[in-house]
Amino acid sequence: MNFNKAITKTLLDECKLALQVVADKHGVELIRKSANFSSTDLNMKFQLRSMDKDSDGNQITQESSLFKTLAVSYNLNPDDLGREFNSARGRYKITGLVPRRRKFPIQAVCIATGRGFKFPAHSVRLALARENA
Repeated sequence: MNFNKAITKTLLDECKLALQVVADKHGVELIRKSANFSSTDLNMKFQLRSMDKDSDGNQITQESSLFKTLAVSYNLNPDDLGREFNSARGRYKITGLVPRRRKFPIQAVCIATGRGFKFPAHSVRLALARENA
């Protein structure tokens, strides 16, 4: 069999359906991450993510756990997770922290679009201070 775009799409869809049954059985979220193919190989990557929620109803992710743990290192409060702030391009909600991104460690989503963005810690601190003033 030679892989092409049409066959790859069909196989990806069928694999996702099969894996979704397993994910539903165990109460986890299935996320398709990437796929690439050549004429002889097809590589697919899926991720299973816990669907546990914290007391505020936010999904617990690695980034949100890191925010709770490391927020004080960035002069932020662990309770700032889930808080909203205004930036030049709109309103955002803090969803986590990625310490390996030195310039833009704070992770947030745009309230209007749901799209993820990265912010410098000092910008978020200032924006949250303006919200409190």
